[in-house]
Amino acid sequence: MAKTKDGASKRIKDVPLAKITMDKALQPRTALTAEAVAEYAEAMQEGAEMPPCVVVWDGTTNWLCDGFHRVSAAQRLKWKSITCEVVEGTRDHAMWLAAAANLKHGVRRTNSDKRRAVLMALACNPDASNRDIGAHCAVSGEMVRLCRQQAEAVHELDTVAEEAVAEAIADGVVEEGDTATARMLAAESAIKATIAALDEAVASVTALLQTEHAAFVAQQRVLTDLKNAKTALKQALPHEVCPLCGGDGCETCRMTGWVTKQQWDLIPAEQKG
Repeated sequence: MAKTKDGASKRIKDVPLAKITMDKALQPRTALTAEAVAEYAEAMQEGAEMPPCVVVWDGTTNWLCDGFHRVSAAQRLKWKSITCEVVEGTRDHAMWLAAAANLKHGVRRTNSDKRRAVLMALACNPDASNRDIGAHCAVSGEMVRLCRQQAEAVHELDTVAEEAVAEAIADGVVEEGDTATARMLAAESAIKATIAALDEAVASVTALLQTEHAAFVAQQRVLTDLKNAKTALKQALPHEVCPLCGGDGCETCRMTGWVTKQQWDLIPAEQKG
């Protein structure tokens, strides 16, 4: 039985498609490409040799971490199984491997795919250095640094939202189990926290523009862009639970369960209840 670089056992075998778990959180691309699935299906049907997919077996589940397009193509062809490299490990290990998938084969990665890979690597290995993450995902250290900042900011916003909901429930403002109102309150808290951060950014930029360091800065453009961003966020603030889905999430409310003031004004009066 062969070993991976980190010592995990691996073997090549045919794995039934029904026993492969395609967890979206482990998908190393922002989205699958329908054209690629169709092309792979055609090639596979004609007998083209494809690299084995990679799954991580944790003793219970085969977590797919490389080969989402190939497995999708096999499903389209109604195959019963597909050749895989089976690695023994955990779901986190699967996520780590998924972050490095598609480096040498498959559909060319977009910048969004690269950022997603970095965020996946950070999620399962947060203590790794920017250099190590960059080498694993084949991206620059600067991209890793920016993605790490993004992940930390998202975590802070999630914390703000969770605390706001917990406080509202404790105060009796929101009933426990009222997911629609809780979701709306969480979004409102996160957006308002971001607006406050933008206010700080405006103050920082304004201070910069008063120094000699701003000689080559397009001052009005920078301030206008920040102002426009703040306006857009304010317009996105939750206004009411969507009357069309009752908070379950639909296309009108873009699957969030709530609508903004602008959306609310566009909904016919008879549908608002």
